[in-house]
Amino acid sequence: GLTDCVDAARHDEFNQWYDEVHAGDVLRSGLYWSARRYRRIGQEEGPGTYAALYETESAGRETFVQLMRHYREHPSPMSDVCTVRHVWTFDRI
Repeated sequence: GLTDCVDAARHDEFNQWYDEVHAGDVLRSGLYWSARRYRRIGQEEGPGTYAALYETESAGRETFVQLMRHYREHPSPMSDVCTVRHVWTFDRI
């Protein structure tokens, strides 16, 4: 997934929320076993600055659908400092 911080002045708040709340909530769902986040380098902050990769043993799309079901039952607080650009699912080949 690609995400961004909506306000450069709140960059630390964004990283704290993502690392301490969001990634932890995804892993606690029991659907994913690994969470990694990357920051684009060599350019100014802007659209697509952060990329996250969550790994699972299940089929990509179905696991994402299960995660959305999990969030309906166990809401995770979304931060107003984060904007989601795009989410993809991939299968390991």
